[in-house]
Amino acid sequence: MIQRIDGKTPFGGDYTEISFFDKEGKEVEKQFATKLVVKEFTNEGKLVHETVMTKKEK
Repeated sequence: MIQRIDGKTPFGGDYTEISFFDKEGKEVEKQFATKLVVKEFTNEGKLVHETVMTKKEK
């Protein structure tokens, strides 16, 4: 699942795409994700920044 958020981003992009993954690296729905990949793009589709976040295991 990819969630798109339109609007200016912290690193100068025009929109953000967030992808959600489980611990095996498979794409999953947001509520099941343990890893997120946040990508910021310009309106022309150029990647300007990428952040990877993981959920701490309890």
